[in-house]
Amino acid sequence: MQREDNLSKEDLMDRVAKRKIDVGNLMATQILIRAELEMRLCSGVRKKNKATYSLFDRRVPHSEKISKKDSLVKLASVYFVSNVCSALTFTPSPPSYYIYSGIQPVLDP
Repeated sequence: MQREDNLSKEDLMDRVAKRKIDVGNLMATQILIRAELEMRLCSGVRKKNKATYSLFDRRVPHSEKISKKDSLVKLASVYFVSNVCSALTFTPSPPSYYIYSGIQPVLDP
């Protein structure tokens, strides 16, 4: 898979078969799932309505490493900014929402 990107499951298993390794359909699926969990493969571009796989390192850009403290600061700032904005632009939900969610709206007396 070094030379070509976005190979279908069948293409990958054909390459395995060329190396005289017998792999059934179920085993092939398990191998691909394991490779995705280990971040070796990831979903590629769809070709002819078929799912393809690509090398993880080619498809996912590298990101800078940040410390745990900096990541928590970033997470908190994004969280509070999004919640403050939604609180400032609050519009009452329709009654059907409250019925569906089970929330009792607080009505002004």
